[in-house]
Amino acid sequence: PTHQSRGHVVLCALVALMWAAHPASTEAVAWIKSRDEMLFTVFYLLAVIVLLTGLARGHLSHGRIAAIAATYSLSLLSKEMAVSFPLITLILCVYLGRSTPRHDKVSAVACTLFVTAVFVVVRHFVLGRTQQQGYITGGLYTEVLTMMRAAARYVRLAVFPAGLLADYRAFGIARSWTEWRVLLSCALILALVLLCLGTRKRLPAVSMGIAWFGISLLPVSNIVPTMQFFADRFLYLPLVGLAILVADLLRRIAEPAPSDLPTATL
Repeated sequence: PTHQSRGHVVLCALVALMWAAHPASTEAVAWIKSRDEMLFTVFYLLAVIVLLTGLARGHLSHGRIAAIAATYSLSLLSKEMAVSFPLITLILCVYLGRSTPRHDKVSAVACTLFVTAVFVVVRHFVLGRTQQQGYITGGLYTEVLTMMRAAARYVRLAVFPAGLLADYRAFGIARSWTEWRVLLSCALILALVLLCLGTRKRLPAVSMGIAWFGISLLPVSNIVPTMQFFADRFLYLPLVGLAILVADLLRRIAEPAPSDLPTATL
């Protein structure tokens, strides 16, 4: 292996260690209840690896798509939070599947959507309902405002993991969009969306990392009500997006741009 390839291996190992040892993952790793968090993430990432391998080869065979569907199904059966996978499949195909035929990418996304639909329908009939309970705040408006604050807190904990929250009830309800915390949260989320869109061409891995972080949190956004506004353990999978972002930035720092490389003398 070349010096550059060894450097990439070291960089990937360091970023993987950052993800594994991130303080915000303490609840997911240390609490026995969160075994489902780690289990669904394992199958989720296995499905991603199968997908990425196919995209790297420029072809998603029927067997590979079936393997993606199988590992994704195991992830769903481990925890419902895996329902973000079809959107993750879509962004990976968009960012990394330029050499892959369009019908292969459409087939992969359609297959994961089908698996999701079957899971949601079966789960609804088995449990008798889709949501875990009604809106915690009493209504959709205040629920959305409160979840905007929760989204900003997830971002803050990913970057600065201090003040982990063990008591979920301590997370207050937002009642008006004019509250300063809600306004700041909305501004932060809008800035991240614009950053994701603005870096899509020049810094695609950064854009993909931001998209991964946000998309993987959508299942706990309380659009379909859950039992809490916020939980540190929900960051376990989204932090992979942060790892993607950090890995690309470190790679760019370590490697000089093509214009910076010394030119050969004739």
